[in-house]
Amino acid sequence: MKIYDIVNEEAVTEKPMGMLKRAGLGIASKLGSAGAKAQLDVGKDANSMKKDLAAWMAGSGIAKGTLSPDDFKNFLGQKGLSADSVDADLGQSRQASGRDPAEPMSNPEVDELLKKAVQAGFKSQGAKGRQSKFAATAAAPSGGPADPKLQKAIAALQAAGYNVTK
Repeated sequence: MKIYDIVNEEAVTEKPMGMLKRAGLGIASKLGSAGAKAQLDVGKDANSMKKDLAAWMAGSGIAKGTLSPDDFKNFLGQKGLSADSVDADLGQSRQASGRDPAEPMSNPEVDELLKKAVQAGFKSQGAKGRQSKFAATAAAPSGGPADPKLQKAIAALQAAGYNVTK
């Protein structure tokens, strides 16, 4: 096999996130892109889930190319990911490609659905990092500190004669 044969392939399907995409996002995240870092985290987790799925299939006696949607949903449930949209997404994919709904899942379908499930899990965690200083839960309605321990500490300092501004 020559290099030209490898490079000239029509479609290279690696995993949910390929090596070149990971490399590009890795560079962008090192340069400070928070969005690229989040995409990279989701991609790495999806790739990890794909490896776990292969091991789970081998241990469960499911041959490659024979994964049913029910088995896939069972796997997602065991991994703590939501399987709610699997049927709808798989139906759309199969309708668009003209495939029979009773067929086992193809590798690209598994990759796409794994990535969507990991993204849904990422969304359900909410935004990470510091909270906005304008968030409603950051301060009490009176404008003072929301934490009772902090209120006690401020009161003690004021009783001792200190002026507390924040």
